[in-house]
Amino acid sequence: MKIEDFSLHTHEEELEKGIEIFKERNLRLKAVRNDCYHFVEVDKREVKIIMDEDNVLYAHCGCNDHENGYCPHEVACFLYILKQNHKDFAIEDYQEVDFQDDIISEGYFNVLKDYQEMVDNGEFDLADFLKYKKKDELLLIIGMFDAINPELGVFVFQLFYEEIMKYKKES
Repeated sequence: MKIEDFSLHTHEEELEKGIEIFKERNLRLKAVRNDCYHFVEVDKREVKIIMDEDNVLYAHCGCNDHENGYCPHEVACFLYILKQNHKDFAIEDYQEVDFQDDIISEGYFNVLKDYQEMVDNGEFDLADFLKYKKKDELLLIIGMFDAINPELGVFVFQLFYEEIMKYKKES
């Protein structure tokens, strides 16, 4: 999804709350690493967003407001990124969205529901799916996992510790 289209995947109430969070400056950018934005809100809520140029690859917030698309905290972070990276950014463009009943065309919960259904029915196996990916695609996926949860990076490091240390000595 293009970041400027996030409002098409957000319900009106969450969008309004997100705009307020953004306007009140209740979040701060904690770190940016490999196009992974890590935000912290005043109440210590963390939001992670992974971008590929202007495309949102992943967005996660620990709150429970994801039922209707992106949550207010993710909305505020999208607005922050847009303001930083787009010269023509105007908050008014997002305050005047024409909402429809079917505005949420995709989102985290739809993906989660489909994923769970396919796993439960034995129709999807992640390892089998990944075995057909190119090396560059797999490296991108591993990098995203590490950016989302550094513990996964430590896990991979631990799995290949001896090989990594051997490589380090050679170079």
